[in-house]
Amino acid sequence: MQDKAQVSYTRLRDLIDRSINNSLFPGIVCLVKRRCEWVFRSANGNIDHRGDAPMTQDVIFDVASLTKPLVTAPAIMKLMEAGELAIEDRVARYISDFSEGERSQVTICDLLTHTSGLPAWAPLYLYGEDEAEMMNFLFRIPLESSPGERIEYSCLGYILPGRLVESIAGTSLAKFAREQLFEPLGLKDTFFNPPRTLLRRIAPTEDGNDYESQMASQFAQDFSAKALQNTQLATDAKGASDRLKQTRREGLIHGDVHDSNAYSLGGVSGNAGLFSTASDIMKMADEFMAGATGTSEPMLLTASSIRQMSRCQRSADGKRRGLGWQLSGGKSSSCGSRISQNAFGHTGFTGCSLWLDPKRQLTVAILSNAVCPRYKPEAMSGFRPKFHDLAISLSDHTFKQAKA
Repeated sequence: MQDKAQVSYTRLRDLIDRSINNSLFPGIVCLVKRRCEWVFRSANGNIDHRGDAPMTQDVIFDVASLTKPLVTAPAIMKLMEAGELAIEDRVARYISDFSEGERSQVTICDLLTHTSGLPAWAPLYLYGEDEAEMMNFLFRIPLESSPGERIEYSCLGYILPGRLVESIAGTSLAKFAREQLFEPLGLKDTFFNPPRTLLRRIAPTEDGNDYESQMASQFAQDFSAKALQNTQLATDAKGASDRLKQTRREGLIHGDVHDSNAYSLGGVSGNAGLFSTASDIMKMADEFMAGATGTSEPMLLTASSIRQMSRCQRSADGKRRGLGWQLSGGKSSSCGSRISQNAFGHTGFTGCSLWLDPKRQLTVAILSNAVCPRYKPEAMSGFRPKFHDLAISLSDHTFKQAKA
């Protein structure tokens, strides 16, 4: 009879192979590490749906919303440690245009924990000809709830702290991240707007942006209906339908950020835009694991700051949020059911995720381009929990055997 670790390993490989055969994603890179030892490492499938090249562990991915916990939130914490801001400061203190009505009450912590009251999403590029006009629309967009009232995952809420970093630091978010986060860790393949010379190593994403265009069209219709009751909104709504046609993206998105708000903001935004490899993602994860467990001294942030990021800051309706991080538990968590209660992680729309389990000292990184060539709503929602449960089973059985 096979030992339990081997059974878990076989099931893990079968899950990956079956998912590729069912076209959930063209290819995938998975890394599982426990206490500095590799439990599972694999690169399977192809770099794109055409099968032009095999997937390898050095492929560069658009990691989408992993930008939030790996760049934007740490950048805010760096500024906090430098005494440039406090987490409970109101955003209006630094961005005066974000001060009308209840917006004046929104804190930096509200943004980082998705409790600002801002909508989940809006196609800013429909409401401005340039970055300044897009941001002005964001400053004016109506809140959907009072600050701190409920948790509503908001990409808009992470564009603002990115701008806040730029305002305080006096430099671009990309440069700040490179100098303060990437270079100190020796990350060679992590950046915004990757150089075109690396195109062959970059996994493409969607063929066009049909899915987001449909979302943008629906948003524009809904917003126009609201604008009938509000003069300012009516002014904002003008021209949105024309811009919808202008902002459609044709052909395979390759080497440019998939998220169209980030793309329209020059490829650098607090909500998305980061490109990286699995190995670089794991190096960043090591920093958070060191701080969360106290097993070693992190380089980028103090252990106190990392613990502050990875513990519960806001909770509501079964959702728990740290600063930048989602916490384990709650409904339909991407980390499965076996992970520890003090685990923290995040997902990326393109098909990526990163989860850390400090109790086990376990890190699980999944990088894929599941949106290639088309977005499939249920592709990763079923795969991720199964993968994490099997990865944790493999890890537990492997370390149990090692102790025996």
